[in-house]
Amino acid sequence: MRLRQLEYFVAICEYGSFSAAADQLLVAQPSLSQQIRALERELGTELLERGRLGVALTAAGRVFLPRAQAVIAAADEARRSVADLVSGREGELHVLTIRSVASGALPAGIVRWHDQYPGTVLRLHDYSHRRDLEAAMRAGRGDLAIGPRPGDWDGEVVSLGFGWPVVTTCRPTP
Repeated sequence: MRLRQLEYFVAICEYGSFSAAADQLLVAQPSLSQQIRALERELGTELLERGRLGVALTAAGRVFLPRAQAVIAAADEARRSVADLVSGREGELHVLTIRSVASGALPAGIVRWHDQYPGTVLRLHDYSHRRDLEAAMRAGRGDLAIGPRPGDWDGEVVSLGFGWPVVTTCRPTP
């Protein structure tokens, strides 16, 4: 069962016919019909009664429709969630740092971050020694680290300025 098949099925139910659904979806009607036949074969029953005036749901179709709509809604929500995470509008960011940075330079930056990305939760993980911070970075425990430049790190490094810590992505470049 494919998501596209469910989308086609729901569109046919919404628009009342294969031709109207095909027009709305910008697909060829034979392709739409073929996908619905494949879906019905997989389910082992017809979902739609085809007639000259359009389509009607069978008993199986009436049971299947709300579930197909729920799957499509869940897939749309999953896409939105990933887009929100990628854009920084929502999500969770794990920041690794050493205690002196966490208590000194970092609070003002966290406030600015929260103002700009209020839907993102920052999880701060502070370490007492730079060796522990570097070990956590290498283990992939965070999304970024703020602290002294690691001696042999081959990942991306961005300087925050003279006297400021260094931001290092925790996933080395390939």
